[in-house]
Amino acid sequence: MKALIVAGKSENGGAPKSMLETVENIRKTFNVEYTVLLHQEGKISKYCRDNGIEYCVDGHEPIVIARGSTKIRRLAKLLLRPMFIFKAGKKNKDALAIVEKQLNLNEFDLIHTNSNRDGIGALIAQKYKTPHIWHLREFGEEDYDTAFLPPYNIDFMNRNTTRFIAISKAVEKAWKQKGLDGEKITQVYNGVNMSLILSDPDRKQFNGKELKMVFTGTVCPAKGQNEIIEAIGRLTDAEKKLVSVDFYGEGVPEYISSLKKRAEALGFGERVNFLGHCDNIGSRLKDYNVGVVCSRSEAFGRITPEYMAAGLITLACDTGANPELIDDEKTGFLYRRSDFDDFARLIKKVLNMTADEKLAVSRAAEQYARKNFVAELNAKNIYQVYSEVADEK
Repeated sequence: MKALIVAGKSENGGAPKSMLETVENIRKTFNVEYTVLLHQEGKISKYCRDNGIEYCVDGHEPIVIARGSTKIRRLAKLLLRPMFIFKAGKKNKDALAIVEKQLNLNEFDLIHTNSNRDGIGALIAQKYKTPHIWHLREFGEEDYDTAFLPPYNIDFMNRNTTRFIAISKAVEKAWKQKGLDGEKITQVYNGVNMSLILSDPDRKQFNGKELKMVFTGTVCPAKGQNEIIEAIGRLTDAEKKLVSVDFYGEGVPEYISSLKKRAEALGFGERVNFLGHCDNIGSRLKDYNVGVVCSRSEAFGRITPEYMAAGLITLACDTGANPELIDDEKTGFLYRRSDFDDFARLIKKVLNMTADEKLAVSRAAEQYARKNFVAELNAKNIYQVYSEVADEK
């Protein structure tokens, strides 16, 4: 089987990681021959070269636009929308011409688009009548506040897609409500390469009373880092001295600056660190004992099973897919999003747990994650979709 897989513009974050793990496992186990479409040279093209995978750089452009995180940016994006529409249309037209020049598009059995932000796969499927699988890895408006650029819309997705893959039940429900054909949607949880997630069998990170908290993800308002700052700010001065938090991820400078200032104003600025992007976060998680997820609406959140697999106690808000991934009070804890007092209550709860209580949650979380969210299971389920689509063809 030959598959054309479309990578997104960004090379950081969960979507490209999930794509590469899927490609690696399906190639190894099911002998699928992949060609990867890329926006630019970078990490993914290097991976392809290192692993003998054909790729084509075509410069395709996302078919959605972020509305903007401030009123000024939203107004600017609105006024400039005609320019963004023209740019996306031209770049995708040029991208299709590049792909047609470099690849024989008639030889592919299917096209797999890795993100709901990219439309080049659907355009190829439309022109060449090739089965098209479209991965739904975000909610869109609810999590990243994105909107379609015309002429792309729900009808365009329905007409040019054979099967959608939703990474959680919450994502499946949301896209059905937007108008996607529910008969075409298959729900498959993301998988994680568990060999890259280290855990300490002795759980040394739970020695002592201090809570070393970690947050991994883009530092932006949608990810909700402010909720951690506000919740810690509601602790007593004695409790604040027992809590620290490290943020990993690239971010918006103005937002990072505002978080630092707020932490300082609340009296614990020296216990908050912004450490930037980290390629090997799986080897560092075992040094922490609490992982935090505060996103406005997390579609799946690879970091959640990564926290769990590393044996961390996960504190997550009750939106998006979090309630699907975490068994509240058993493999982690859920708080009401934007309720800083409820979040602070959970931090106090973990501070006051006995060592045995912490270890029980830690071990239950690791066991559950390493059984249910492994990359091999994800690859098996996605290949099942490939097979069904191929049989339909």
